[in-house]
Amino acid sequence: MAIVSKRKNPKVAVIGFGVTGKSVARFLISRGIETHVYESKRQQDFPETELKKFSEAIFHFETNNFDPKEYDYLVTSPGASLEIPPIQKALALNIPVHNDLTLFIEAWRKIGKIVGITGSNGKTTTASVLYEALKRLTPTILAGNIGNSPLDLLDIHYSKDVVAVLEISSNQLDLFKPEHYLDIYVLTNLSSNHLDRYHGDMDEYALSKLRGINKTKTKTIICADDSGTQKHILKKLRCDDLFVISFKTSPEQATLPGIYLDPRQGLMCKMDARSRPKPVFNRSDERALLGLHNLYNISFVLLSIKLLGLEISAPAIKAIRNFTPLEHRVEKVCQKKGVLYVNDSKSTSPDSIRVALETVGQTKNVILIAGGDDKNMSFDFLTEVFSEKVKDLIILPGEIAPKLKKVASSAKGVTVREVTTLAEATNLAAGKAVSGDVVLLSPGSYSRNYFKDYKERGAKFKEFVRDL
Repeated sequence: MAIVSKRKNPKVAVIGFGVTGKSVARFLISRGIETHVYESKRQQDFPETELKKFSEAIFHFETNNFDPKEYDYLVTSPGASLEIPPIQKALALNIPVHNDLTLFIEAWRKIGKIVGITGSNGKTTTASVLYEALKRLTPTILAGNIGNSPLDLLDIHYSKDVVAVLEISSNQLDLFKPEHYLDIYVLTNLSSNHLDRYHGDMDEYALSKLRGINKTKTKTIICADDSGTQKHILKKLRCDDLFVISFKTSPEQATLPGIYLDPRQGLMCKMDARSRPKPVFNRSDERALLGLHNLYNISFVLLSIKLLGLEISAPAIKAIRNFTPLEHRVEKVCQKKGVLYVNDSKSTSPDSIRVALETVGQTKNVILIAGGDDKNMSFDFLTEVFSEKVKDLIILPGEIAPKLKKVASSAKGVTVREVTTLAEATNLAAGKAVSGDVVLLSPGSYSRNYFKDYKERGAKFKEFVRDL
């Protein structure tokens, strides 16, 4: 670890005892570090058998308030607010504040390369496809904001040069320091998402996305076609090795290294400014991952493999072509009476609604179920796609209801109905749908007051659909 303690025995405060907090505590204890866990819940809220597994930790229940000067550093969960007093005080005093990913990166640096994937949308699919392809080429792990903490993977003995593929959220990037740079950095796109955490400022959100880039050591991949990237990222981006994905620039006219789309030859890769683009993925329509957005995701994967110095073999291509959509992400549930039901519960931004509509919708055949908490995002740009694809909008309870109604009123031919439950929305949509329609759950935000997470919301929707 990079932290040098002033004490003979390092002393660390862990904020929160959820899934991540447990992994952090295990990691620290296994390395002989005095571990103090601060948890706002009561001790009786945790099974005694669970607490016994952490007998070497010192617990402080029903509080998240303490003096950070008593510790060498703090470790907090990625989703936790950085505004709580001990974190604010620690940052002011230059006491290091970590999350599990920064600890992981410091430990992994001596094992192998790190590919970090972030973005407002598409990062989970991109990371998952890259992992499946890389497994056919070299020893690889998948970690980060995609399951359990990556710290749990450090107890395994690895040979040298294992590649770590990390899905990284902006929350995690917020605590990155210069030493937490990535070898390859993929930014899928940038749209208004999580702006509640960044005071409604897109530029502040963009700055968080750029952490993890070392100007001379990181190979950076961006989507040159993405408007958010063009507007908020390019003017701040500082890197010597920049690679782009662009389907709007013909391969013959490309000047920057990256991947381009040729309608005849598929995806073409140009590895430096002087070389000619060469085919890397022909028959680009032959894939299980549908939609233009997924072709961009596949391009990120292919370019990452090339930048790792690996050849894109036939087994890797097969893994990419056969990769099926992830659960809760434009997931086709079933077809009943000619009506297709699609679960896109992982949609937590207005841009993810757009992507889902463009993937499954035709002319005015979508009954859209949306709604949830407000993260200070703009939905206004959805007017055009609503006019083209949406016939009915069913709004779930939540703060974004006025924004959705505004879009629907600006669009052409969209009827609107508000409901109180997801079950009511599903039944209403089924009653309105006719053969050829698509009933799409794509909420566009969280629904924390009604569901534990997007997985529970999606599972409930599929249950309601099956019971129709």
